[in-house]
Order: sequence, then structure tokens, then C-alpha cells
Amino acid sequence: MNGKRIIMNNDHDFRPEYKSNKLLTPSERMAKKKLRNELKFHRRVNKLQTRIRHAIVRNDPVVQRSAMDELGDLLSGGGGGCHYSDGSGGLNCQRLQRIDTPSYRSASRPSNVNDDHDDNDRERAALDGVLSVFRRLLSYVDDIDKERIRSERMNQIEKSRDLLWNMTKGTQSKFMFRDISALRGYARRKFHGRAALIIKSMNKLSPTSLEMAACSFNLRMDCNELQVLEDQRVIMTLCWGKLRDVERVCSLGCGPGNDAVGMISFLKHFFEGKGPVECVYMLDYYINEWRGAILDDLVDILVPEFAIRVDCEGCDVTNTMDDDTVERCMDSDIFLLSYLLTETRNNWDRFLVQLVDLARVGALFYFAEPTPWQLHRLMRICADGRSSSAASDMNYSSLSRLRFVWLDSSMHLPNMQKLDGRNGGPAILLGVKV
Repeated sequence: MNGKRIIMNNDHDFRPEYKSNKLLTPSERMAKKKLRNELKFHRRVNKLQTRIRHAIVRNDPVVQRSAMDELGDLLSGGGGGCHYSDGSGGLNCQRLQRIDTPSYRSASRPSNVNDDHDDNDRERAALDGVLSVFRRLLSYVDDIDKERIRSERMNQIEKSRDLLWNMTKGTQSKFMFRDISALRGYARRKFHGRAALIIKSMNKLSPTSLEMAACSFNLRMDCNELQVLEDQRVIMTLCWGKLRDVERVCSLGCGPGNDAVGMISFLKHFFEGKGPVECVYMLDYYINEWRGAILDDLVDILVPEFAIRVDCEGCDVTNTMDDDTVERCMDSDIFLLSYLLTETRNNWDRFLVQLVDLARVGALFYFAEPTPWQLHRLMRICADGRSSSAASDMNYSSLSRLRFVWLDSSMHLPNMQKLDGRNGGPAILLGVKV
């Protein structure tokens, strides 16, 4: 299947073999390029499918017809000229065109349309919860003379640019985190979006979302892809069940706390009767700087409405854990790591091996990165039990306990998951320890 080796066992393990571009043959590079174009095509088709489904639910024939016409134009080549044949492993446009048939319109609805409304309402409520926290946090940060607020905001955003650029390249230094304006500018620019990303990603695991995706994507997959996806959906269902029981959240490389806020807002609004979580652990190498800039104010907002307790402590993911970090990691139900692997590129091996080894069975691991580069490396290490770039004495066997699913644009497209990029957002990977 497009040169990808699939390993499956009774535990529904799924590990694709990823090869770096340097190791690809010319024909493999051509196939990979074709997959990239196919992924772009999928994104456009899926956007229109979603618009059609929403129009059906709203009983809006004008939008429904317009989207169907646009989709028909796209499938016939008028919307970009992309054509794929079944023999090449690409899209079967005839199957995609079932979107305009009565049977597809019926299949595209979840078995209970109210469930779709409920999930949308829960997501909006969770996003509103994040926005409320964000606004309250900014009111603390902006608690200065009103005439100075605008200039101070611009100053914060300007100073955050250099910090953001260096974090993307993994060249950040402790000196850069001593500027409180830069840290507040970072929070102003990234807090809401990163928190919302967690909510939207986790919502993709809901039973209704999986049911709707099955109706949409299964129409255009071959038998091998369907089998792989069915195995992945077993893991997705397992992860959803584990989310319901989360009480202790650990955000590693927490920064201004956006991941933790997104997670606890999701839990509060998606699972009926869910009260404040027991504890949130905010861990970061620059924790003192983040506390002075943002986190101390954030803790006052979160306790006790969202969490009974919030601990903010130092943590270095490029080294082994100290005793306090060990205790917190053994106690946690979910670990949130956003953009951390890229920022500490290839230096996180020992910490992550120790983290997975300490974590309880059923613990979840959320990874978000700008591209899948470091996530592919993680999956290779999990599959091979070794890393060519790490110390030879390191034992990676504990990582074999992780099972993964993608929560980004490749989530329901197994043949797209080995690509080096994603369309419409970052790469999102969720792991569960079995």
C-alpha cells in the first residue's frame, strides 16, 4: 500500500514505516508528491462535504445546492484539474460523486441528528469557556492606565515575534524569556488558538464525529485502507473512553498555560456532570518567567472553577526527571506537549522514554507540532525500539506500549499520514499507553 509496511497485532497496533526523503527512490518521491496533491484535493472536498451536511441539518437548500454545484465542478476538474484513478491508489471520483445522491445525503447524517447538534453546542461552549478565561487573563495583563493599553499591546506583540521565531527554530535562550512584554505578547498571540486547537482535535474523537467520518470517507477507500482505518478507530474509541475519566492534567512545556485551559474546558463541557478536575500540573523550563508574566494570574482564574489545584513547577525535557516531576507524571491521566518536540529537537528521547515508562496504563499523550517531522521520528522510535541519533545505551522498549492516532487532516486518510506536511493546520498525534 504505497510502500508503507503495516504492523498489526491483536492489540490493534498500527505503525507505518516512515522513510526520510533522502532514502526515497525517484519513483517513491513521485508517489509522495502525488499523495501531497491528493491531500490538498481531499481538504477541498471535505470542506464542501461539511458545508453540505450542515446545510442539510439546517434545511438550507440554497447553500446545499451551491455547495453541491461547487463540489461537482471540483470533481469534474473545473476546480483545480485534479484527477485520480483507482489503479493509482488515488481517489475514485465516481465514488466521491455519491455525495449528490439521496442515499449519500441520508448516510451523511449521523444516526441521531441531535447528537451532531449536541457536539457542535458542546464545542462552542468549550470554546466560549476558553475565550472567557482568555479575556479575564488579558484584563489582568492590561490593568494599567487606559491610554497606555494600546501602545503596550503593540509593544508586547512586537517583542514576541523574535521569541516565536527562535522557538520555531529551536534556538530560544533563557535571556529571551526574561522580557515580560515578550511573554505576554506570546500569550496574546497564541493562547486562544492553541487552547481551541485541543478542543477541536479532541472533538474529532466523539462517537458522532467518528460516525459522520465513516459515512464520508469509507465511500472512497480500498479494502487495505479500510482495514487500517478500522484498526485505528478501535484506538480512537479507546482514547475517547479514557478522556471521560481524566482528572489530572499535566502540561509539559506549558508556556502561558493554553493547552491546560483548552483541555479542562473540553472536559467540563463535553462530559455531562464533569466538575473541576482534581489537579493541573504546569511544567516548564522557564516556569519562573511564565509565572511572573502570566501563570500566577491564570491560576487565580482557574481555581476553583476549573480545577481544585494548579501546581506550577520547573521541568527540563532534555534531561531525566527529578523526583518531584516523577511523582507528578505517575499521577497524571493525560500529558499535553505542544510544539515541544520541535523546540527541543532530538533532545527529548531520554525524558519521553522515562515519561512513558512512569505513566499509568491508559494514560493519554497529546502532541501538536507545526509539521509531522518530530512525530514521525517518535513513531519510528516506537516501532524500531531505537534511535540513530541517541545514546547507544538508551532502552526504548517502554515506547512500544504506545498506540497512536492522528487528529489532524490525515486522521481518516491512512495513506496520507506518512506525508511531511498537513493541510489547514499543524500535525496532531494522540497516543495511549496500553
